[in-house]
Amino acid sequence: MKRALWMFIAFAFLLAFGEGVVASPRAWVSAEIGVDVGTCTRMAPCRTFDYAVAQVDPGGEVDVLDSGGFGPITITKSVTISAAPGLFAAIIPTGYSAIVVNAGVGDVVVLRGLTITGNATSIGINAVQFGQLHIERLTMQAAGAVPGSVGIEAYATAHPAIMTITDTLVRDHGYGVRLHAHDGPTAGSLTATIESVRVHSNGVGIGLVGGTRATLLDVVSSGNETGLEVWGLSVDQPSIVVERSALVGNTKEGLKARSDGADMSVTLSANTISGNGTGVAMLASIPGHLFVYSRGNNTFAQNSSDVIGGSLTTLTAK
Repeated sequence: MKRALWMFIAFAFLLAFGEGVVASPRAWVSAEIGVDVGTCTRMAPCRTFDYAVAQVDPGGEVDVLDSGGFGPITITKSVTISAAPGLFAAIIPTGYSAIVVNAGVGDVVVLRGLTITGNATSIGINAVQFGQLHIERLTMQAAGAVPGSVGIEAYATAHPAIMTITDTLVRDHGYGVRLHAHDGPTAGSLTATIESVRVHSNGVGIGLVGGTRATLLDVVSSGNETGLEVWGLSVDQPSIVVERSALVGNTKEGLKARSDGADMSVTLSANTISGNGTGVAMLASIPGHLFVYSRGNNTFAQNSSDVIGGSLTTLTAK
């Protein structure tokens, strides 16, 4: 009898107070009826992403019910934030960053279907630490190609990390996308896939720094100052593949490849490099460490200069 009474009391306590203390695998947000209390159920959604993320278990998901603005987020665990096609899920930074990802080295973060409107000094996604970061169907715009603003910035300086960016538009930033990694004493490396991404009217469309291994597929980088910048530091070994992509109409370089002593390579296949100040600019502080390979199927047209600072190494089909 006493055991049954205690079980009844425990059950009543959970009914009365459980929403405030028990996390769940899924939460919902609504701009129309959301209030930041409880566990963000579908029938009683919350108002902001930041509150909703705190309510889900690690590995949980936050879904958007209707269009609106949902505020900046700091993410410290595995989570998916998703807006279905047709919904406008907006974030405007109130401080330095719209989204901060500072999760564990084994955590997986997915950001899907969001719209981020930044300013002249903001970072749209500031990914300080993560195991995997997947960015899908985002639209990102700032206040023009001002050096202080970045659309997507990610770091892997002390551990290996994986990143994908797909079906995303980034425009009007100092850097559209900037990825940092180091493959020296700190043993940090970043493996990135960038596919079906458009970067337009930025200072640098896509910048890859340090020990980044990146594959770019069906990317259009146009109307920037520099379309793609690859920068190998003294102890890094970046390896970049660019395929079926367009580096067009950039006022300085379509591709700027720079080595400060690193053994680095960029491989080009089936790309269009056209209408740039320079198609490919090669800068190496130590000769013999920088290679830009061409499979012989790339189109160079209407650049002021096709290649400066070195020569392309032709690859034959195998």
